[in-house]
Amino acid sequence: MKITAAIVIYNPRIDWLMKSIRSFTDKENFDKKLYLIDNSPAPNRELVKLSGEKIEYIFNNRNLGFGKAHNIGLKKAIAENSEFHLILNPDVLFDSDILLELASVLESDQT
Repeated sequence: MKITAAIVIYNPRIDWLMKSIRSFTDKENFDKKLYLIDNSPAPNRELVKLSGEKIEYIFNNRNLGFGKAHNIGLKKAIAENSEFHLILNPDVLFDSDILLELASVLESDQT
């Protein structure tokens, strides 16, 4: 199963954002990818360094707005054949085990 998520940011508090990122990426319970979509006026060097197999940092160089920026993540998720896509806020924290429960409920409710 592949699950993706996107967080749209604008000059974020890095300490909070890192906690949110870890909520999604901590456990290797299935194939995951997180899109960090940055609407800030300048790229964040700390976040650029996070780009890799599990996290993709996308710098827009302008504030596209919440919806339009999330559409970038949705298009990437579709292109990567993601089964489920989450829209997250940069201050949301959760136990990553909840993703297994969420995916299980969504898979069983195919009506």
